[in-house]
This record gives sequence, structure tokens and C-alpha cells, in this order.
Amino acid sequence: MAMNEFTRSVRRELVQTVPSSACCRRALLYGLLVNAECGIGGAVYAKFSADGAPELAVRLIRELYGREIEPTLSNAYGRKTAEAVIVSDKLSAALREISDPDHVSAELPFLKCRLCAGAFCAGLLLSAATFCDPDKGSRLEIRVSDPVTASRLTEFFSENDILPTLSGRNGNSSLLVKRSDDVERVLALSGANTATMELIQHKLVREFRGEVNRKSNCEVRNLSRAVDASAAHVEAIKVLRAAGMFDTLPDELQMTAALREAEPELTLAELAARHDPPISKSGLNHRLSKLLQAAEKYAAISGNKSGNKF
Repeated sequence: MAMNEFTRSVRRELVQTVPSSACCRRALLYGLLVNAECGIGGAVYAKFSADGAPELAVRLIRELYGREIEPTLSNAYGRKTAEAVIVSDKLSAALREISDPDHVSAELPFLKCRLCAGAFCAGLLLSAATFCDPDKGSRLEIRVSDPVTASRLTEFFSENDILPTLSGRNGNSSLLVKRSDDVERVLALSGANTATMELIQHKLVREFRGEVNRKSNCEVRNLSRAVDASAAHVEAIKVLRAAGMFDTLPDELQMTAALREAEPELTLAELAARHDPPISKSGLNHRLSKLLQAAEKYAAISGNKSGNKF
């Protein structure tokens, strides 16, 4: 998915809500470095989004690992990224626990307190996530270069009652979150409360518009059926008049026919109320059916030369 303003607003909010505790800041950094590659000698080749993440990563790496780095910025096909090399055995070992199959354990070991999961999720969103335009729907994609890491992240989200779909294309993996409730949970977990409320608001607007459209379409269909029925009634009355049968009809049918001819645009309820005295809608339906039957009977006797159908 291409970067949109909602994704940028999520990242701006997350950059401004950095946790204070050391364990949560470490979890945030590991989320930022989710697509880093670990080399020999403790080298970590980091690559992350350039929207606010590089400055935050530089600060956290200096604070937590005592390393100074200068990320190199690049812009490929509109996707701004930052790359850097960090040499730290401790950082490399921690990241290997996420991406290296030999170090995969039941749970992510760096999640030390109940808030660490949210901090780690915030790092993921800052580093690798793209949201769908909320006017169009609720959808989140987290791009992960390593399939083992992607699988591990699927377990992480599942433990937080979020069910992503694992997808792979062009040698890369992605976690897709398609249900609106799950996307809202991801945002809430990360601490992006403003973005969560904005997404919910957009969802409510979409649902309201959908309900309005459904009602409007239903009303249009009902109106179309009413117009077709009225046209059939008027045509039947014309046939009865042309055949000289109109004056032979009962008085109540003649009254209904005359009212329908005079005001064909009225609904059945409105037409029933025009009678003197007013009649019920079911009573009106009965009378109109009698008019149609009379016209159909005449058409059948006369061979329906006009081709009319009622």
C-alpha cells in the first residue's frame, strides 16, 4: 500500500508518545529494527522508515547501547528509508532472538512489563506499517523482510487478540490486518489513541453512508415498482373506457378508477385517503386488482390485439 496521510499521522503521534521506562524503550527500539539484518562481529544492518523513525532510533541506540550512528537517507519510488550500521553484540543477540530460528522461544524475551508489548507494537508501526486510507476502509500491512520474523510477529499479535494474515510476495513477507476491529486494536495497543478514534469515526461515517445508500436504493426500487403499477392501472382503465365497459363497473370501482386517472403519481396510501369516505390500503388494492382483472378478461376475449399486459 502506498503511504497516505493517515499513516503519516499515526507515525507522528507515535514519535511523540515515547515510553519512559527502560524496558519499554528497548522494546520500542526492537520494533523499529524489525527489518534489521545481523551480520558477523555484532554488526546490525538497520533499515527503517524515514518518517520520524531515524531520529528516534539514533536517540534510543545511543541511550541503550552507547553507540553513535548516522543513518543514510534514501528515496526509492517515493518510499523514504534510512539505513545504518550498528556494531553491538548485545543488540545483535537481542534481534537474533526474533529472527533466527535457533533462538526462537515461546515468547519474546524482551517484553518485561505489561506495557512493553505496546511499545514494541509502536516500533513496528513506525518502522514497517502502512494503513489504508480510512475513507476507503480499515486495513493495515506490516512489511517484514524475514519470514521467520513475520511468523513470530503473527504469534505476538495473536497473543494480543489480533488476528493478522501472513502473506508473501516478491521474496518478502507481510502481515495483513483486514478486520476493522483488529486494526483498531493494533492502534490502541501501540498507544496511538488519537488515530484509533479517527479510524472509528471514519468507520461510523462509512457505515452511516452505507445505510443511507441502502435505504435510498430501497426507496428507489419501491418508487419504481409503484410507478409501474400505477401505469398498469391507468392503461387498464383506458382499455375499459375504450371498450365501453367503464360505465358497467360498480360505483366504487368507477370512483377508484377516476381518482387513479386524475392523480397517477399518488402512493396507494395517499390514493386510499382521497376516497370519500377514505378506504383502507388493502381495500384499495382489492379494487385496483378488480380493474386489472376486468381489463385482462376483455383483452383475452378480444384476442388482446393491442398487445397490452396488465
